[in-house]
Amino acid sequence: MKKKQEKKGINLAYSAAESFEINLMFKELLKNHKVKDVYIQVDYNWSTVAPEELSSTIWLPYLKEPYIYSQFINYNSKYLYYRYVPMYRFMIKEGKLGVRNLIFSILNKEYKTINQMGYVPIDSGEIIQNDKNYSYTLRDTNNINFNEIIQLSKNNNVSLHFFTSPIYRFSGDNTLLNKYLPNYTDLSNSIKNKNSFKDNIHLNNKGAIEFTDLFIENYFKK
Repeated sequence: MKKKQEKKGINLAYSAAESFEINLMFKELLKNHKVKDVYIQVDYNWSTVAPEELSSTIWLPYLKEPYIYSQFINYNSKYLYYRYVPMYRFMIKEGKLGVRNLIFSILNKEYKTINQMGYVPIDSGEIIQNDKNYSYTLRDTNNINFNEIIQLSKNNNVSLHFFTSPIYRFSGDNTLLNKYLPNYTDLSNSIKNKNSFKDNIHLNNKGAIEFTDLFIENYFKK
């Protein structure tokens, strides 16, 4: 993006993030940075509201911060233990947090994702093996997390854009999202080449490069 468009940005996406985590990340972004444009991926995460077990794990070390804790405790009392019992969150979530990552943080060692502006390929050229269709059903109701994002963007003069990323053999319908989201673009069927996907909902590195070109074409060459 920087090379082709001379535009600076950062990829704040991470595996399994759903609407709660996206909303929390957006709030932290606005709190710490001045931004003009934000692009948010939306798909089946439209139908979720509460913290997702896997993706919310990376927020556990920050539960000491009152605001972040207040967002989690509304959904489950277990976050009280994660916050106040020493080392509890590291023991329970060893695979995701672990003592190794704790030591890295203490030593101020940066993660690979920081050095690569948020992007680390999720594979080394792996290609999807099945040819099955993929689909999901969206809930026809407002999502409080996305509603908060929309309102915050208005309050902070942020140009907000929503999109659905490529999905291999997608047979669902995202039309409903036009009803609730401003500036929504459906790119779910924009890449059809099987060799560009790791699985139905994840592009491999080849696909990510292709999608970057499509993203530039759609948003920056109009």
